[in-house]
Amino acid sequence: MMKNIFPVSDKIGILFMSISIALQLFGIQYFLTKMKGSFGELIVSSESKDDSLCPFDLLKTNFTTSRVLYLLILAAFLLFATAKIDAFYSGSEPFFSQGNPTSWALGLDIYNNLVSLFLLYLLAILLWMIFNISYMLFKINNDLYALLKIEPLDADRAGGLKPLKELLLGFNIFYFLIIPLAVFANFASRGLSSFESASIGLLWLIGVVLFLYDWYALRRFLRGKIGDGVSILSEIQESKRKQLIDLVSKNEEKENEGQICLLSNVLDIIDKERERIQQYKIKLIDAKTIILFAGFSALSLIAILKGSGEDGRSSTAVFVIDNARPLIDDCINYVGYMVNYLYQFLPK
Repeated sequence: MMKNIFPVSDKIGILFMSISIALQLFGIQYFLTKMKGSFGELIVSSESKDDSLCPFDLLKTNFTTSRVLYLLILAAFLLFATAKIDAFYSGSEPFFSQGNPTSWALGLDIYNNLVSLFLLYLLAILLWMIFNISYMLFKINNDLYALLKIEPLDADRAGGLKPLKELLLGFNIFYFLIIPLAVFANFASRGLSSFESASIGLLWLIGVVLFLYDWYALRRFLRGKIGDGVSILSEIQESKRKQLIDLVSKNEEKENEGQICLLSNVLDIIDKERERIQQYKIKLIDAKTIILFAGFSALSLIAILKGSGEDGRSSTAVFVIDNARPLIDDCINYVGYMVNYLYQFLPK
């Protein structure tokens, strides 16, 4: 009886589920700390008198007071219930007690489903963290843009934004590792159903879209701030140049020789500083970032496509390929465009 209740495939599935829960518990705590440090270290202009616009305070307020988290948890639980109902009526026997109507099997069903719900609860929190990172980067490029400063010539080649860069890259890798574990937890004992494949595929797509937006928003902010710095120097240079022309046009070079010399030196310094900033090579998105992002996201996608079906493809993937070929082609072209877009930022 015990042998039937605990087949090897189910033990492997429970193992993957346990590893996933342990990693999510660690990752949530670790990346919450990284988020606090990354957004807390952003330099706020001394001219700002509104404390509510401090990036970390804004993140904390949205993270703890918004009700979107509860909607995510509810959606995750509804997906779980729908997947179980779909599996039950498709004849795949999602409950141990279906084949073994014993108290042991019933107890295992209760435990297994509670653990699955807890895993989904943790996954909802991870999604909430991803949404908040994207939300903050959106705010940084809009409401907070004028209040924040960067270090354009910082040694980290990221304008002093290296903590944010490391947060995004680390979270990318972690998120796309959790997805295959969720697939293997189900795939060990049975293939994924069409509904499960679609649900996990949606999680993958959300992660790809939001992480691509995050990299774009971070680079846009950095480039914008560097451009603003160059513009300010250009305005100062133009002002000093006009002052110099006014002095020279008065034909009083001897009387104003000291001031003319001072203005000439100032113009030289400004010109060199402007040139130095313009030649500053940003390495926010480098070859390592592209390889890791593309590699781990591809690994997750392969795991989803291999998660069900005897031929190695999920029924959802077969349906999409057979009936939505133009959409697939557009998606492939878009991915190619994004790769080319990121490639142009590699240091030459």
